[in-house]
Amino acid sequence: MDFNTSLGRSSNAVVARVAALDWPLLQRFTDRLVPVGFALMTAAVVWKFVVTPEWIGIDASLYTAASAAWLNGFDPWAVTLVGVYYAAPPPTLLAFVLFVWMPPLAVSLLWVIGSFILAILAIRALKLPLWWVAFPPIVDGALTGNPDVAVLALLVVAGGRLGALAPFLKIYALVPMFGERRWRQIGLAAALLFATALFLPWAAWFAELPEITKHLADTSRTTSVYGRPVLMVIAVVALLSLGIRRAGWLSVPLLWPSTQLHYAAIAIPGLTPYLALLWCIPVPEVWLASTVAFAFYECTIARRRPSIGSLDTASVSPPQGSVGR
Repeated sequence: MDFNTSLGRSSNAVVARVAALDWPLLQRFTDRLVPVGFALMTAAVVWKFVVTPEWIGIDASLYTAASAAWLNGFDPWAVTLVGVYYAAPPPTLLAFVLFVWMPPLAVSLLWVIGSFILAILAIRALKLPLWWVAFPPIVDGALTGNPDVAVLALLVVAGGRLGALAPFLKIYALVPMFGERRWRQIGLAAALLFATALFLPWAAWFAELPEITKHLADTSRTTSVYGRPVLMVIAVVALLSLGIRRAGWLSVPLLWPSTQLHYAAIAIPGLTPYLALLWCIPVPEVWLASTVAFAFYECTIARRRPSIGSLDTASVSPPQGSVGR
């Protein structure tokens, strides 16, 4: 017997033993363990805002201030709050024009409260337990007033019919739209984005892009393996093995440049409970290793047994009314 044959038999034996576990019991255990894990991790997120309350709603205030600067003829990418520079592409300026008339505190409160409401709507649209609202990236995004939670809602609420608006909040919303093959929405979004070249400061954005990228990198605690070629290849292979749909939802937090914890909010339709629990730890190597392990599980064990967790059937293979094309 050669080494490869022995290794193959050992691997098959491990897979067979795991597949023979009491999966209904493990499912019930999951629905108790994961919410507790979310709560503990979220407590750490909330504590960050207790210690530094000036961060509450900062993204909404920053984006609105940048929009006001653009309307008044100033450079929006020179706008800074608490040492954080505005770094979003030009379409986001247009999205926040609606709020320039409001005082900064009112903008922050509106986006913080509104984000939690949108998170509830999105979780219900995905037919998930409401404890998913305590997913730390959701809480982090809501408390900073970041548009990521709104992007998730646009992509899944009402069958995702308003999905074409999502790229105006976050340009990378196009990635899960490609994964879902929402060609009409992508076409509409592309046409609208192209039309913004007539009045948005795209030329200034391209000219300042190196400095904008530097500002973003300086303030981001990235969860992504972007810029590390070997790890990026591993991530791409793992994601593609999960299928284009799921890869579309998971790609941005794992591969986009200069990410933050709240980027994972838009990944909920592609996450399972245990993968989400590991993604509460904002360390690129943890996110990559857990994704690779999940891909291995899906390609081997899951073919013999039902998937663990309440998310698998509700999100990645949703009813037509949950996540539309």
